[in-house]
Order: sequence, then structure tokens, then C-alpha cells
Amino acid sequence: MTAALAGCAEETGGKVDDNPPAGSNAGSEDESEDVVEEEPTEAETSEAPENPAFGTAFTWENGLSVTVSKTKPFKPSDSAMAGKGTHISFTITVVNGTGANYDPSCDSFSLQSGNEEAEQIFDSAKGLEGSPSTTLLDGREAKYQVGFSVTDPNDLVFEFSPCDYELSAAIFVGP
Repeated sequence: MTAALAGCAEETGGKVDDNPPAGSNAGSEDESEDVVEEEPTEAETSEAPENPAFGTAFTWENGLSVTVSKTKPFKPSDSAMAGKGTHISFTITVVNGTGANYDPSCDSFSLQSGNEEAEQIFDSAKGLEGSPSTTLLDGREAKYQVGFSVTDPNDLVFEFSPCDYELSAAIFVGP
């Protein structure tokens, strides 16, 4: 855990990015080596909203980035621990651009639906088991699924708190 926090003191801010970064282990649809990166437009470099929408990346000043996907309907298995209401899932992508190893095992997240706290779904039969436990090397990414039982799938506030306690939470909003 100490290695994950090294070099991260006093890093609390972040930014929203419509073009999420990808770790070196991320696959791509086009594996071509002839990728030309374009300069960002003025709209892409202007001040981003404080709370990103689902599907948008949030990157802290230390280079750690998280993207919470848009919601998908989810049907829990018979062995799942799920609450009542509408069941949804998200894909969380964490990209480590910090220059050091990052421990995602104590990342935490919660979801508000309408004015109620949503209940997290645990469903090992369908891969909903929480944060990964393997240390994330610099430049790599981890993807995992989380699910929730919600009262109003059209009013969601997802809070992601990274394992680095010096960093503020990223709060994603939307349906």
C-alpha cells in the first residue's frame, strides 16, 4: 500500500476528459502502428464540468484516471446478492499514469439513485466481485464490472474514491 501512495501527496485535483486514456494492456479496434495524434481543439482544452458524465474519464493531477461507463441493464444470477428495483451495471476502467505502482484493491464506490442509496450487487457467477486486487503497474489499466439495484435509473450519482486517500472522489452523474 505504501508503494501506491508514493509520490502522490498533495495531489487532490483532477480534470474530466472526453477522450479517456488507455493503458498499454488495452486492446484497440485498430491495432495499426500508423496512429497520428491530432492536437486538441479549443473546445477539448476548455474548462471541463466539475462532475463528469458516465462514459467520460476523470483524471487526477497525479495521472491516475477513471472512467465509469454508461449504464447497462443487468439480470442477476440466482446466487446473486441483489436488492429490489432495477438492476444495472457499469464498467469501471482505471488507468495508472502516476509513474508508480497503484493498488486498486481499496478503491471504493457508491451510487445514489433518486434520493436513495443504491444497493451494490455481488454476483460472482456473472463477474461482479468488486475492485481488482492485483497491483496496477504504471501505464497499465484495469477494467472490472460493478452492479447496483436502483430505484430510479434516470437519476444516478456515482462516487468513485481511489485507493490513494490524498485524492478527492470523482463523482459521475447522469442516466
